[in-house]
Amino acid sequence: MKRVFSLLLALVLMGLLLGASPVTAQQGSPAASEDQLAANKELVRRYFVDALGGNQPQLVEELFSPDFTFHVNGSILTGWQSTMDFITAVKGGFPDGQWAPQDIIAEGDLVGIRTAVSGTNTGSFRGLPATGGSASNVPAMAIFRVADGKLSEAWGEDNFLVVGQQLGSAPAPFGPPVFTDNGQPVGPQTDEATRTANKAVVKRVIDEAWTAGNLAVIDELYAADAINRPTAAAQGTDINAVKTGVNVYRAGIPDLNVATDLMLAEGDEVYSRMTLTGTNTGSLFGIPPTNEPSETTGIRIDRLKDGKIVETWIVIDNLRLFQELGLIPAATEATPAA
Repeated sequence: MKRVFSLLLALVLMGLLLGASPVTAQQGSPAASEDQLAANKELVRRYFVDALGGNQPQLVEELFSPDFTFHVNGSILTGWQSTMDFITAVKGGFPDGQWAPQDIIAEGDLVGIRTAVSGTNTGSFRGLPATGGSASNVPAMAIFRVADGKLSEAWGEDNFLVVGQQLGSAPAPFGPPVFTDNGQPVGPQTDEATRTANKAVVKRVIDEAWTAGNLAVIDELYAADAINRPTAAAQGTDINAVKTGVNVYRAGIPDLNVATDLMLAEGDEVYSRMTLTGTNTGSLFGIPPTNEPSETTGIRIDRLKDGKIVETWIVIDNLRLFQELGLIPAATEATPAA
């Protein structure tokens, strides 16, 4: 029983860390006009607000390419029907569920969005029993690719553990996480040189701090008063929380490598999609090493000012990580992230 509690505690604490990544990232491409970028954003907004929040799965055929591909939970889902099935399933669990956009940016053919998920749980969802409880303002993120005026590919990171904690269907040793400040939307547009430089700053933090373990780069590249926006329970809000995440996570996975799969920038923000790999040869949150390999994914959002990071959000697929390590049972269903 003690080990089970430790594992549950570890899942909660996992939100405290993560956020790294190396090398060449695929950029938003090709260049797009301001009108096209606005149209691309509107496609993504309509998916979350109208199709998902408004429970209109029939909009999928209007918004998505027939061969739409979704990368989520270690699976690749394709086609209109899988997305329609997801909308039907999630609205069955949360009939009044809403995905309120908090921030949305676009570059080239890519669109990044940060949402706040709220709703009342009246039906089972992701294997969790209905509780009648409510989820409120749970942070979630996604990146979409647009081709020929349709959503053609997506990478999503949800927060199912946090949703379960708020509902009362998942243990919450620190109490159900509460989110009262979702931060600000993207700032005014900057020039291309600044956006490119901002990406390079984020890339250095990912590569040098998280992958290489050099904490000095955090002091160099973060503003002293930078804000870490909590996306899970028990997270700090200052620069020390970033350092704690690096120390704790690398202790459990000393050979941690984080690959930057995608990066896009608009205004003062950079969105990064990451794949994290390594072997659990060290103690992770007090849990003895499993010596098992792991792979999981995440999205981070960084706001910069004068070449320094001033605000950070990170959502990682924590459930998948522990499933990879064999610490909790693998999911029995693969559905897109909310």
